[in-house]
Amino acid sequence: MSRAKGFLITAVTSVFTWIVFYQIGLWYQSDAPVWKASILIASVIIHEIFHMIFMEKNGIKAHMFVLVVIGGAYPDKKDRDKMKLLPWSRRAGIVLAGVVGNVVFVAAAAFAYWAGQISQTQLSQIANLNGSLILYNMIPFWILDGGQFAKILFNSSPESQDRKYVATISMAFLVVIGLLNLCTRQDFIGTTWIVFFCLHYQARNDDPFGSRNRLAMNETQRFQWSLLYIALLGIGATLLATTKPWINP
Repeated sequence: MSRAKGFLITAVTSVFTWIVFYQIGLWYQSDAPVWKASILIASVIIHEIFHMIFMEKNGIKAHMFVLVVIGGAYPDKKDRDKMKLLPWSRRAGIVLAGVVGNVVFVAAAAFAYWAGQISQTQLSQIANLNGSLILYNMIPFWILDGGQFAKILFNSSPESQDRKYVATISMAFLVVIGLLNLCTRQDFIGTTWIVFFCLHYQARNDDPFGSRNRLAMNETQRFQWSLLYIALLGIGATLLATTKPWINP
């Protein structure tokens, strides 16, 4: 696919998605349907752009589309085999790059608020929306970014170490949730159980011989990427717990 055709797909699907979000805002009598549709489409696009950037950084020509709450960044047809041959550490970086983009968006919004370009309410809405995208994208399930990362992590890990990663990630997230509960009275126990169950499921259904693959992550890489994964889970939960729901009228 040519660059021009890829950009056209992105533009058309983004405009269509914005219109859908705007109409939903009107339907629910939102006080600012244009603003909320705009920050939602911006959050999704930034997420996918960061996936694309990391693909391109690894020599993979990439495209993207946006379709309502579903977005996707994917390798060009000619580079799909090249994508499969990337070291798993680099693939982990590509997978986690999207939510890193959401963190960057919140940081940029904080700077815009400091510079007087947006209000505190608008900053809170951006933070809450992106916190939701970060946290729920990091759930280690199916094709979500967290699910893809967990698959890479446990396939790279020897079977004897799988439980260690499940326990470490779960306990770290539980500590964050416990602190948030004490400080904000927000309850994420349900989310915590989902994260634990999905991690356990991924660990039990990984490739038992994956750690022998020459593309697998080594111990240092597994540790480093797991730290980033835990940090992103914590950031998402913190943003969500310390801001008011962005969708409120």
